[in-house]
Amino acid sequence: MKRSFISNSIDYNLVTHNSVDSLISYEYGCHIGADDPTSVDPNTKDGVSADFAEFATYRAKDLVEEKITALAQAIDENDDTICLYRGLYVSQEWIEGDLSDRPIGMCWSWDYEFAIAHHMADPGNGEPIDVRVVGLVKPSDIDWNATVILAVTDEYVTGEEREVRLRPDARIAIAGVDWRPASCDNDPFEPVPRFETCGILIDAGTTVASPLKMGI
Repeated sequence: MKRSFISNSIDYNLVTHNSVDSLISYEYGCHIGADDPTSVDPNTKDGVSADFAEFATYRAKDLVEEKITALAQAIDENDDTICLYRGLYVSQEWIEGDLSDRPIGMCWSWDYEFAIAHHMADPGNGEPIDVRVVGLVKPSDIDWNATVILAVTDEYVTGEEREVRLRPDARIAIAGVDWRPASCDNDPFEPVPRFETCGILIDAGTTVASPLKMGI
């Protein structure tokens, strides 16, 4: 894992998401002992202040160490296998069809509750289905650099997502699929029995194939 690359990427994300009401600006305000850290603006007419840029650099390094430790504790590895989850909006045909001939995507979560489908695509005929896929991968299938960067910066940029990013050539063994109608987002998920025993292997790929018109 290239920690210098990771720290530099995180440093860039922190510095460029520095509005007055941002988390990094608040932390900087606390760092300099401002009377009101929520109103600190780290920008000058020529860009970010040198003091803030230095603070962001050191904060990035600290966050890398914190998140690597947190990920090691949160991501459960058992017999060289890691269990991950992915949320999708799909068509009814997806539940009934053959999954093995199309990529399923690289964005997963180590927390079932955070495996949320964010984009509703046209499902074709019928009501769209909200699914959560349970997948098993090897540690080598995970893009650890990207995963650490996401773990550190999501709180500062997008909000907590608990995302794990897979490599494009990763192979995922499907261990289960839970589903519910997309319009019933308060209903519990129900398991699809056939996916619990079939042992389908799917490529991660860079996108989800379009014929099923599923959300990514």
